[in-house]
Amino acid sequence: MISVLLAAVALADGPPAWKDAPADVVVERHLDVPPAVLAARVSDFESLAPLFPVECAEEWALGPSTSGSDATARVTVRAAGLRRRLTVRYSKVEGDRMVELDYVGKKGFFTQFRFEPVDGGTDVTLITYLEQPPWPLKRYFVFNVHPAWTSCHERTLEALATAVAR
Repeated sequence: MISVLLAAVALADGPPAWKDAPADVVVERHLDVPPAVLAARVSDFESLAPLFPVECAEEWALGPSTSGSDATARVTVRAAGLRRRLTVRYSKVEGDRMVELDYVGKKGFFTQFRFEPVDGGTDVTLITYLEQPPWPLKRYFVFNVHPAWTSCHERTLEALATAVAR
């Protein structure tokens, strides 16, 4: 009975045009700040954690080191009713060009802050690499989780802009 209900909900909008929707969350923004300033801000969990909206990432527990390859933190990540408590670490820092976070675990993922110098400022790209869940959860992911995560990324970049403008 439940599978019939899930099938009806999944197909309620007709053909599943959403089946090939992108899984990765990508948000871009131009900031009139040098890449080095931005990379420094996101390369330390102490200054990174407050950039994420509390309804997206909360309950941060910072490790003994907050920056560098040995830095770790625990965080609860939320999006559209989904919740994951994960350990996050800096997996890659490429100077002032890219900072990568690895949310470690079976249901983990990677997030990158990329910085491209342009016109005296920086084009910032915030990307989280995700895999869509299988049917019947795929539709919920496309229409609920992905937009919520995109909103989180947009607000994170807004907070980054505000933080470096001070």
